[in-house]
Amino acid sequence: MNGAGWFSVYRRTVIPDADILHIVEVAAIFNYNVRLATATGLFPNPGYHELGRTSAAEG
Repeated sequence: MNGAGWFSVYRRTVIPDADILHIVEVAAIFNYNVRLATATGLFPNPGYHELGRTSAAEG
């Protein structure tokens, strides 16, 4: 289904057009950032994901 098709599906719900646009914008920005990071090799260091987090085993 193309972009116009998905938009028409959302318009049949109770979601207002402004909220649909916001959802699309957030998804587009996320997609852009992931593609840019992949193309340039910019990824956080492995320790970044461990900051302030504990596993269930550590309690």
